[in-house]
Amino acid sequence: MPMKLGRKNGRTACLHKISIDANAIPKVQAIRKVPFALHEMFEKELQRMKRMGITQEVDEPTEWINSFTLVKKPNGQLRICLDPTELNKVINRTFSASDIR
Repeated sequence: MPMKLGRKNGRTACLHKISIDANAIPKVQAIRKVPFALHEMFEKELQRMKRMGITQEVDEPTEWINSFTLVKKPNGQLRICLDPTELNKVINRTFSASDIR
C-alpha cells in the first residue's frame, strides 16, 4: 500500500532510514557562507526548525556533510534548502511494485 506523504511542516509521520552503498566514500561538501544581511533570519529559521524537530544539532564528528543554499520566499521568509548532491549519488533506492508503472 503506498504511503501518503503529508506536507505539514515538511515532515512525514514515519521515520525514514537512508541506505547507502557500502562502498561509498563519505563526502564533506564545502560550507557556504551566509550573507551578513540574512544572518539573523537564518539563525531564527534554524531555531524554528530545531524546535519543530525538523533539524537537530550534531556535536560529534560525522562522515557526511551537505551544504545548503538560502532562498528568500515571496512573503519575505527564508527557506533553507539542503544540497545532498553527493549523497544522492550513493543512495540505495528501494522500489515497490506500485512504483513501477
